Amino acid sequence: MGKGTIQILALDDNSVATHLDHAGYRKMGVKVYLASSWKEAERLLRDFPTEFHLSMINLESSVFDAISLIRNLHAFHPTLPIVATGIHVSPAGIEAAMREGATIYIERPIARNVFLDRVRVLLQKQNRASERVTVEEQSFVRLTFAGNQTRLPMLNLSAGGLFAVIAGPHPWSLQTGDTPVQLQIHLPGKLPFTAEGTIVRVASAQQGTPGGIGIQFLPLSLENKLILDAFLREAGEAKEKVYY
Repeated sequence: MGKGTIQILALDDNSVATHLDHAGYRKMGVKVYLASSWKEAERLLRDFPTEFHLSMINLESSVFDAISLIRNLHAFHPTLPIVATGIHVSPAGIEAAMREGATIYIERPIARNVFLDRVRVLLQKQNRASERVTVEEQSFVRLTFAGNQTRLPMLNLSAGGLFAVIAGPHPWSLQTGDTPVQLQIHLPGKLPFTAEGTIVRVASAQQGTPGGIGIQFLPLSLENKLILDAFLREAGEAKEKVYY
């Protein structure tokens, strides 16, 4: 992903007007990937070689139940910000979307540049809360689930979870929703610490990008949280993601 690129998973219809609108975003350095059903969205989330920054859902779509889709998306990928949009959405509809997992509601129509300004503010807040840092090659995680254990290199790490690389065959097939997964996390210069997590993403290798699994941590002990916070602070001191 190039600097400044925002990658959006948009849940909307497949009309010509929608594609033209998304082409306009592309000219502003934003890549929009369109899905018109939960099945299409799930496929993109599983197979996309890098991570989406946020999802955008049209609450007034005539081709899917937006509230059910928000519920599914939030359960599948709890850390992905969800932007709900619409033109004539009732207060009750907005409240239902927020209750099921939407992060923010932005009323349409809205100028692209204004919309993107609001998205950048959202992403910066999200990034401060769960900034990911790329970890060194010697970092790895020992992962145990259902009696099977494997050792996987880590690609990145945040206060909320990690992404581990799967480059070849392993003793069992990991699926989104598997929990609790037992983790022993090894970081350079730190004592190994244990945690539990839930698998929230399974990505296939594509175009030279490694496949792997995204794991969201279950609540950490205070001691382990301090170890992780210290590592992230040291590793991220000179690096700050900025979306502009």
